Amino acid sequence: MILLRRIILVNWYAFAAQEVEVRGDVAFVGDNGAGKSSILDAVQLALTGGDRRYFSPNARAEDGRRQGRRTVRDYCIGRLGGPDEEPLRQGGMTYVVLVVSDDAGGRLHSFGVGLYADEAKPEEELEALFVVPGVELRASDLHVAGRLEGAASPWPELRPRLEAMARSAGQTLQTYRDQPGQYVKGLLVHLRGRHGAANPEHWLRALRLAVRFRGVENPDDFVRNYVLPEDPLDLRGLREDMRRYRDVVERIRALEVKERELTSVADRLDAHLRQRSVARVARLLGALAEREAARVRVRSSQETITDREVELKSCEAELRQLELDMGEAQAEREDARRALDADPSRARLAEAKAVHADARRLLAEARAPLDAQREKLRVVVEALRVEAATRSIAGANTLRASFQTAVVGDLASAWPGDGDAVRRALAERGAIGEACRTMRIQAEAGARAVVDAKTRLEEIEGRLADARRGGFRLRRETRDLVEVLSAEGMTPQPLCAVVEVTDPSWAQAVETVLGAGREAVLVDAAHVQAAVRRVRRERARFYDCIVVQAALVDRFGGAPERGSLAEVVRTSDRRARAFLNQRLGAFRRVETEADLEAAGRAVTRDCQVASGGGIQNRRPTDQLVLGRRYTEDDVRQLAAEHDVAMDALRVAETTAGNLARAATKLELAAEALPAPDDFEAALGSFKAADAALNAAQAEVERMSAEVPAELAERLKHADDRVAQVDQSRRKASGRRDLVRDGLSRAKADLEGAEREARRADETLTALPAEMDEMAAAEAELTERRGRRAGFTSLIDEARGRAANADREAEAQWRAGFNALVAYWHKHGEAPRRDGAPDPSSLGEVEGAVRWVRERLDRLRGHELREHKDAAVSAAEKVSQGLRQDLFVNLAARVAGAKRLLNDLNRHLRARPFKDEIYAFRPTEKPELADVLTAAEAVRLNPEAAEGPLDADDMDDPVARGKRRVLALLEGDGAGIEDDIRALSDYRGYFIYDLEMRHRETGRVLGYLSQRLRTGSGGEREAPSYVAVGTALAAANNIQPGTSPEDIGFAPAVFDEAFAKLDEANIGTVLDLMGTLGLQMLAAGPTGKRYSFASRFETIVEVVRLGRTVHLVTHHGSEEYRRMLKADNPFEQTLEDWDRARQARADA
Repeated sequence: MILLRRIILVNWYAFAAQEVEVRGDVAFVGDNGAGKSSILDAVQLALTGGDRRYFSPNARAEDGRRQGRRTVRDYCIGRLGGPDEEPLRQGGMTYVVLVVSDDAGGRLHSFGVGLYADEAKPEEELEALFVVPGVELRASDLHVAGRLEGAASPWPELRPRLEAMARSAGQTLQTYRDQPGQYVKGLLVHLRGRHGAANPEHWLRALRLAVRFRGVENPDDFVRNYVLPEDPLDLRGLREDMRRYRDVVERIRALEVKERELTSVADRLDAHLRQRSVARVARLLGALAEREAARVRVRSSQETITDREVELKSCEAELRQLELDMGEAQAEREDARRALDADPSRARLAEAKAVHADARRLLAEARAPLDAQREKLRVVVEALRVEAATRSIAGANTLRASFQTAVVGDLASAWPGDGDAVRRALAERGAIGEACRTMRIQAEAGARAVVDAKTRLEEIEGRLADARRGGFRLRRETRDLVEVLSAEGMTPQPLCAVVEVTDPSWAQAVETVLGAGREAVLVDAAHVQAAVRRVRRERARFYDCIVVQAALVDRFGGAPERGSLAEVVRTSDRRARAFLNQRLGAFRRVETEADLEAAGRAVTRDCQVASGGGIQNRRPTDQLVLGRRYTEDDVRQLAAEHDVAMDALRVAETTAGNLARAATKLELAAEALPAPDDFEAALGSFKAADAALNAAQAEVERMSAEVPAELAERLKHADDRVAQVDQSRRKASGRRDLVRDGLSRAKADLEGAEREARRADETLTALPAEMDEMAAAEAELTERRGRRAGFTSLIDEARGRAANADREAEAQWRAGFNALVAYWHKHGEAPRRDGAPDPSSLGEVEGAVRWVRERLDRLRGHELREHKDAAVSAAEKVSQGLRQDLFVNLAARVAGAKRLLNDLNRHLRARPFKDEIYAFRPTEKPELADVLTAAEAVRLNPEAAEGPLDADDMDDPVARGKRRVLALLEGDGAGIEDDIRALSDYRGYFIYDLEMRHRETGRVLGYLSQRLRTGSGGEREAPSYVAVGTALAAANNIQPGTSPEDIGFAPAVFDEAFAKLDEANIGTVLDLMGTLGLQMLAAGPTGKRYSFASRFETIVEVVRLGRTVHLVTHHGSEEYRRMLKADNPFEQTLEDWDRARQARADA
């Protein structure tokens, strides 16, 4: 066991050169202010190297005025009192050296610190930290020339001497300059015990705890920081493996998202291809049906031609026979006519017939003017019929009835009654003129209606085009203005495209107040005047269009006034903001009639507007336009309106055309109608001609009666036969012509059918199709024809099916390609051309399908497989890390901690305090209990850690522990590092306390954490000293059962020690310290001298006389200490003490 043998103080406090020889435990006793603490401060300075984190001068000073006032500089220059007191030294070197060795004088080391201080400087300077192995230094070694009366040697002079002394001992001087951490680390290596060098930080914390001892404030912190060694688990590799695993898993998720998105795209493209195939099969079916129908027509036409050719031959044979019969009949008639012509009466009959022919010609000439008049009257009737349909001519029906009567039948054979009707009709010539003027007016109105219908149709077509492009709802005039200004290099924006009404309930009010301003056009300030000039050039085209003035931005810019109507309209365009503020900013939004009446300019949600001294009930707008684009419903509605407008245009054009033509005809007829006198003259000529014809007809009949009956009968019979044969020949000729026509039509049909068949063959050949598609179409055609389906219905159905499939294919393609483009933009995987993204480089459908399939193949066959393999490998590494780096190592450290606490508890059981036995008790923290349980399960069965990382089995302790660990490792936020440290520190898995039991009964009397809150000073301090002692033993790697020869240097430094303990507890504590293998260095008041003398081998009395401090050292023998114990009533029962005292008195 290495013990402190000598304390050397050179120029420290009141000591110019002081050596304190130490044997075993040492106690410094003296009155308050005598300087006891200055010696312990020197000791802890040499032990800590002056590290300010652990070195605290005069740490136990209870007077608030003294605490922290004394500094190392004060010690160095010898300032004994306050800052105004003159120091003993002006400056110079200060040395504090400790000499240690084992009981046999071996393992000799001298180590300490060299400081330089100057009264003129505010801080001391650390000159040296050194360890001299194998050398026992004396105070004289630190002075110039080795004389105590001389000055302390400067470090540059002392260092060579120390190096020489170390070399003479076969060792090397170790110096650390201004590196206290390295100094302490090297010192602990030199002074280590059999169980290795102490952890420097742990050792320094325990030393600081003892020096600053005021009782244990928190037993849990105490055990974790001072009893159990700091040995954190190294989870960096596990965290890195976990990060890699999660990165791989996240990458797999991202790849799976890609796979799902691409699979969806592929499904749509496959659906597109299937629908294209359906369309091709349908077209093949239609083409096959058309070809089959054409072939059927060809066969039918060929059969018809054959039949017609047979019929034609029959008709021609019949005609040849009839021609022979006609020759015979004509010869017979010629004979009869010659016989008749030889009779004299025949010549007179011929003359009568010539006169009759002339009368017929004259009648026709007289009838022609009447027929012309009748035609004109018919034209008037037709014109009136058209106009009467409009119901716009007064008396049109009466006029039409008059003229209708006049043209019924043949005017030449309907007199005199119909002549009166014509006269009545001609009497209406004036009414006809009026009708002409009215009809012309209606024709012009019809033309205007056509113009209006065309305008309406153009408006709807423009809106429909905008709707299909997803544009805004604009009037035709505004739309034209935007297009014209854009074409002239301006950048117009309609107001409705850059604003949005934030409260829909106020939308009607906003647009009603804005009126035409809803479609105001915004242009740059530099283009405003040019835009206005453009409007003025075609004012009629751009009626009600508004161009926003640039000056508004300066006058009305900025945020809208609170409560105004402009406030509910949002826009990022400064021009639009200014325009809205100017138009709507003056209108307040109100709800009640009272508010409406009280305001100068205000508006309600239901469009009641107060302005100009009145309150107007405004009509809401038919359609909201601000910030609203056309929707699919709008497209459908506009398409329906377009159809209605198209029908209306056709009706208007038909009506207007009819009216215009009827008016023209009516005007021409009205101009050509004769006067009634002209009509009467023409009618008189007609009647005279008709009378002459009747006289000639009577003469022919009389002459015919004079012809001989036999000759006449013979001629009549011959005429009848000629007529009969001629009729038969005409019928036969007609049949032949019909047959010829039929044959011609059949041949034409055949040519048409053959052309259709060829066209069907060409169409079929030109259609792209696979073998299976052609087979499917042929099979369906056979099956449908087997069910006697008609070609027409089959072709129509095939065309409809092909059209539907085309639409569905187009929809699938559009959706698939849009999804593919979205995928490219989202994942940055667009195909590239010349290094730049260029999706068009794929071509059409086949290129997209090929790209998607190849990308899916790479995803599934390469990337996903590689990442999943990497995930399996990473999961195995994480599982291995969890098992070894965490669970196994944690279980080992926890087991070691429990063994250490159990060993300490064995020491404590052997040292009861007032019938109390102390024991450290760890309690698992609930938040980490799952991790501990899993670690223990893995320790018992290492294979238990092989389960999946994300196992969700709540009954499996290892799975619960994994889940808890992964939750901590994968957390984020500010507290993640604290969570990782808690997971890594095995000490933090428990809450520690010091349990107190009755020595005899074993009953739990309480815990230190409870006593700290309620107990007296002694009751709190006794367990605290036990805890501090065990912490010191643990920090020095002193394990229970370790022999004294195997213990290194283990000092226990206590200032103002045992102030609140009674004699019995002081003895028990000191015995425990000795049992733990600690060397006590304590300071206490003079009143504790008796207690110290019975336990400490070295008692140093510190006596201060003015500015001088004297040290008186006593080394008590074992017998002396035994006698003092025997004379101490607290060390035995009162009866035993009385008997021993009496025996000594008798002796």
